[in-house]
Amino acid sequence: IPYVGIGGDIVSYQENSDFHSTSGSTWGYHLEGGVFIKVPRLKFLMLNLYLKITKAIAQEETIEVDLGGLEFGLGLTFGFDLWKSWTL
Repeated sequence: IPYVGIGGDIVSYQENSDFHSTSGSTWGYHLEGGVFIKVPRLKFLMLNLYLKITKAIAQEETIEVDLGGLEFGLGLTFGFDLWKSWTL
């Protein structure tokens, strides 16, 4: 089952060093696409393969830092069909 989605993010950051310490948060967004793969004989279990691109820029004084990036992953998803559960 292929899917694509877009969403908003709040990204928190903190860095400590001998020269300077900083922390804060910024807004960002992401675009994600992937596929759910049904596991045979287990109707409630699916594998999730995805790729996500995030963009979030933090500004500290005169420096801009891109906190976003590329993420890919594999996950397990447990689910059920709520509408089938409620029908008689």
